[in-house]
Amino acid sequence: MKYANTQDAKGINWQIAYMDEYRGTEPNPTTVVLIHGKGMHAGYYAEIMKDLLIQGYRVIAPDLPNYGKSIPGNLNNPVTRSLDDTRDAIHDLLANQLKLQKAHFLGHSMGGQW
Repeated sequence: MKYANTQDAKGINWQIAYMDEYRGTEPNPTTVVLIHGKGMHAGYYAEIMKDLLIQGYRVIAPDLPNYGKSIPGNLNNPVTRSLDDTRDAIHDLLANQLKLQKAHFLGHSMGGQW
């Protein structure tokens, strides 16, 4: 797990736990971002991650704010937040910090709505 400090559009700072894995050598591999559902965490995607990595994809799987390993660093933040708030925080991670230009997204349940 890696950690990043992100911000949503309301200016709230979030600590986001995420996995960013790639086993190949291409400088710009095809990337898949996995977004978990409510009550879950990124580890839910372990088998899918393994299969995607074997196929040569870069895989990024964040724990959304207040889920999984993204809970401890956010205990002082509001528990109630919208899908927009979490999208803002994860967009900051993906676009601004990881400099991701293009990706495929796969979401389960709330992650699919996301």
